[in-house]
Amino acid sequence: MEKQVVDRLTIENLIPTTNTESLAKGYILNCRSEGKSPKTIAIYQIVLKNFIWYCKQNSFPEAHQLTAVHIRHFLWYLSTETNRWGSNNPTTRKPASQTTVSDYYRALHNFFSWLSREQLIPSNPLINLKKPKPEKKVIQALSVNEIDRLFKECSGNNALAVRNKAILSIFLDCGLRVSELASVDVDDVNVDNGSLLVRHGKGGKQRVVRIGTTLLTIKLVIDYKTGS
Repeated sequence: MEKQVVDRLTIENLIPTTNTESLAKGYILNCRSEGKSPKTIAIYQIVLKNFIWYCKQNSFPEAHQLTAVHIRHFLWYLSTETNRWGSNNPTTRKPASQTTVSDYYRALHNFFSWLSREQLIPSNPLINLKKPKPEKKVIQALSVNEIDRLFKECSGNNALAVRNKAILSIFLDCGLRVSELASVDVDDVNVDNGSLLVRHGKGGKQRVVRIGTTLLTIKLVIDYKTGS
């Protein structure tokens, strides 16, 4: 009975409304039901919280009456304001980067697209709004000397050194994200075909990546010592 009451309140009180804050809660609920990653949901929550704060500060209308002009004002605020959200956080004391503005645009576009699909607003105010260009950063690869120095820092045959060598090898061979690396298990390494199974990639997707001889050697050493 308790679950039925919760479901009824969720469906009746969160979705059929013109209140932007309630609509945002409904959207987050939808993201969870679709299995979006906790990190993605956390980003959406931050974006929507800040957007709703800005709308209230500027007496903007509710979501069904927002236009492209309102969204442009918000994105301009992001890219120029040096005291955002009324916060004392140092990161809000300078204009947001182009990448951050682009991320906000994408999150808001997804939110309003969902509202439009659910027929909770007449149209998506961002549909004809040009996406801000993100910053293009050139990532400098590590030099051979830098790589050698990293491996020297974890020289040795103890468990900690072997683990650190494996971490470095995975980063250098595969370019995994930190969250992906944290979920890697020894059994995910396939010595026969020189591959690594990434179980928890972006969006919860799995993929197989190639690995080099250094990591394969470490895997063989671990198997030998553990009797696998």
